[in-house]
Amino acid sequence: MDLGCVPRLVSLSLALLFSASAEGQTFTAAVGQNVTLPCEAKNYRPFEVVEWSRDEAGLKYVLIFDKANPNLEVPEQSYKDRVDLVNMKEGDVSLKLNNVKPEDSGRYQCYVVRETNRKKRDIQPVNTVYLQVPPGRGHIGLVLMVVAVFAMFAMVAVFVWKKRSVSPPQDETVDPLQA
Repeated sequence: MDLGCVPRLVSLSLALLFSASAEGQTFTAAVGQNVTLPCEAKNYRPFEVVEWSRDEAGLKYVLIFDKANPNLEVPEQSYKDRVDLVNMKEGDVSLKLNNVKPEDSGRYQCYVVRETNRKKRDIQPVNTVYLQVPPGRGHIGLVLMVVAVFAMFAMVAVFVWKKRSVSPPQDETVDPLQA
């Protein structure tokens, strides 16, 4: 047996393992957080189409890039102003999802079509990931904490102000000649 090929086999195995490491992976985010759902597609450049979709009770397109239209399209109203791609020029078409909501939970798929001269377009999912956003208070807890701290400081300030502005006790009289 030729042991010279072992390092190459190990590197190939590691490359395959790491290139598909996010496949089927589940990500969990708290309400209000930002999350990045991975999709490395360097081998599919130059891109003709990049699509992120959800398959929950019917197909929903989250984000679409089409070479013919350089602007990212966000067909699903609930994702407007909350999604973007990480670094398409470098082949990283991971989905940045901001201010997550419980209704964002579900299966997300990244599809990429490589620019080609062929007429047939074969679109296959590059990655499938799952997002879980458990219902929770999200930013509300932080807001309540800030309000409580502010109220505490306000009470201390009022107490200090009243302490300083209190007149001397009545049994102490101030002689105007000594003052």
